[in-house]
Amino acid sequence: MRKQGLINSIKTDDPFTHMAGNQRWDLRVTITYRDAASAAVVSGAFDKAFDIAKAQLYPDKNKLEARKAQRFSLLEEHWDVIVTP
Repeated sequence: MRKQGLINSIKTDDPFTHMAGNQRWDLRVTITYRDAASAAVVSGAFDKAFDIAKAQLYPDKNKLEARKAQRFSLLEEHWDVIVTP
């Protein structure tokens, strides 16, 4: 999609500080799209591919939704983190 010109850049960042286990993340990916229409095209293609993969990996949709709801119920807040490109 980058070769097609839909995506201008893909950037990764690492956290500058070491965070506690429950707050930890290892990599942030930032994708800059050419424009809103490009983002919609990429998003649509991703959504289709994701839906296919999700159906193969998680055939029990009710169980998947229950686990997803459980994960979101554990979310208390977000953290602002200094990053290093």
